[in-house]
Amino acid sequence: GAGVAGSTFAFELSRRARAAGVPAPRVELFEMGRAPGGRASTRRTREFPTFAADHGAPFFHASDLNVLALLQRLQQISPPAVEPFHRAEIVDVRATRSTATTTWVTTSRSAKCKEGSSAQANDVSGSSFVGRPTMAGLCEQMVKSSGATTRFQTVVRRVEWQANECVWELGGGDSGLEPLGAFDVLCVASATPAHTRWSSVFGGEPPVVRAAELLKTPNPALEEALRKISAVKAKPVLALVLAFDGAAASAWNALPWTVAEVHGDDVLGRVIIGRHGAAQGLISLVLHSTHEFAMHHASAGYGRGSAAERIGGASKGCSDAREQVEQSLLESLARVGVPAWVRAEHASRDSAVYGPLMHRWGGALPERPALTHSAAVIPALKLVFAGDYVGEEVSAKGEELSFVERALSSGLHAAGSASEMLRWQKNSAL
Repeated sequence: GAGVAGSTFAFELSRRARAAGVPAPRVELFEMGRAPGGRASTRRTREFPTFAADHGAPFFHASDLNVLALLQRLQQISPPAVEPFHRAEIVDVRATRSTATTTWVTTSRSAKCKEGSSAQANDVSGSSFVGRPTMAGLCEQMVKSSGATTRFQTVVRRVEWQANECVWELGGGDSGLEPLGAFDVLCVASATPAHTRWSSVFGGEPPVVRAAELLKTPNPALEEALRKISAVKAKPVLALVLAFDGAAASAWNALPWTVAEVHGDDVLGRVIIGRHGAAQGLISLVLHSTHEFAMHHASAGYGRGSAAERIGGASKGCSDAREQVEQSLLESLARVGVPAWVRAEHASRDSAVYGPLMHRWGGALPERPALTHSAAVIPALKLVFAGDYVGEEVSAKGEELSFVERALSSGLHAAGSASEMLRWQKNSAL
């Protein structure tokens, strides 16, 4: 995977090699999507070259010292991969149904609030960051700086340990028989290839589970890691992407915030305003559903154009269910944000010049980490796991780690373990 963890792994491994004064190992990143990013990716379209919508994580919080050091390095590369995300760009919206009037009452709090709302300091503590120039820039710049070879729109369906050569063989294609190469170290930067979710989405046995079964000598550490990964429960999110121009774009662009966290609504969980195309008069809008709503609407599929459907062969879902999801999210936006934010016509499907386009983050936001950093390393097999399902729940400072921060941290730890496994051997690949 070339999401946050995989991109961090490649970047950090290259940095460690330079620090040691040795050539960097050859790294290949296999990614189902069209570009790096994973759940920190950015939606683009050829129809509108300036359009860019951060439809996954719109920003992230960081407090771990190692992660903060990494982010400092990423701000110093050219061009920078991240920049601070200011607290004033976030508002909380509390939507509660009044039993007296059955109308929706919306209150927001931020350093900058609309007239009539309560102006209070936002309670996001510590340091927050965003990718540059879009959220996907975080991964794009790390991959570019690492010098890794990228294999996009590729599904790895087979991983097999060759004990005699001490290498991992990877296979792709519909049956997994298409050779993808042999590698000294394998980094599994996603839980899905080791999780039962693989079977329900792509069919067949999860590749890493199958690899464990094929070992001539069972590895208890790997079996325990797989047992813990299989128990991970995800909290899916449905994202709806739209773009506006003209008066609608001006109305959304005039609002003094970027992210609205919605509380109290059964359908809508977050609203994200994207201003990447503002200079050309184009504004994107991303609506995130609540986890409960996403779980109850699995039949809508993964979304038109999603990598899971295009490349992985996942079910395309029911078009009627997808239409219902789109309508429900837009109706919730009207309940919560109209007319407090913009006029009704500026938030409608008819006024959008792009979308609505639904995307399902099916494996998003694990409820808690499955593996500690030490349990994510299988030295005897030169195998490491990385992702937001690896690491600690809180930092050394006692602050809860964000999902992106866990992915960054696990990528750093995985790279450190891989460098020890390789011992900087010549012509190594991973």
